[in-house]
Amino acid sequence: MVAALPKTRLDMYMCNLKGDTINDADTAGVLGINANVSLKQCTFAHFKSGGIMLQCLPQTTVLIEKCNIVTCRTNGIYI
Repeated sequence: MVAALPKTRLDMYMCNLKGDTINDADTAGVLGINANVSLKQCTFAHFKSGGIMLQCLPQTTVLIEKCNIVTCRTNGIYI
């Protein structure tokens, strides 16, 4: 999992993230809490709790572009 905390910026480009497929653990790909997040051409697969989970403020900047989300049980993107 990648986490971005308040007042930080997360930029990911062409990254492949894979959750736990053996232990059936509750995992998430990206967790952003009031952070500016940019995800471009990334793949998120096999996350039980969600591929991308974000908590945002009105001034938070979020860009999700051309990402693949595969077999994420609870949700693909949760904002």
